[in-house]
Amino acid sequence: MGAWGEGPTDNDTALDWLDRRVETPLALTIKDTLQGYLDGRMEPAQAEAAIALLVDYSSGPGGQKYLQINLAPAAEAEGLWGLAADVLRALMADEGWMGRWISRQAKVDVLQDLLGEVEEHGRSKSLQGP
Repeated sequence: MGAWGEGPTDNDTALDWLDRRVETPLALTIKDTLQGYLDGRMEPAQAEAAIALLVDYSSGPGGQKYLQINLAPAAEAEGLWGLAADVLRALMADEGWMGRWISRQAKVDVLQDLLGEVEEHGRSKSLQGP
């Protein structure tokens, strides 16, 4: 990469550490949570939170002062966008979980918005190519 500067994450060593110890493990945790929901090992709320985390940490600069976690490369490598879309569709079809909400439609709206963001991320990554 060739990055070197005075800031705490303005160098290859720091960026490599961030990738190996934070971004990739976080992406793998999200993947495990999403697959776990589809396999019946995780709760719907856990899957939804994992997808929100995926979107937030893949959206570019967000206001952190010293570092920016960017899950986008690891998310792409792990196939998280398609998996997240599958989980969101499964959540919306989960009658037991959807029936727990005071306003089912409000929950559907939240999940549809999240699905739109996930699909947008997936499309933009596939349009960029390898």
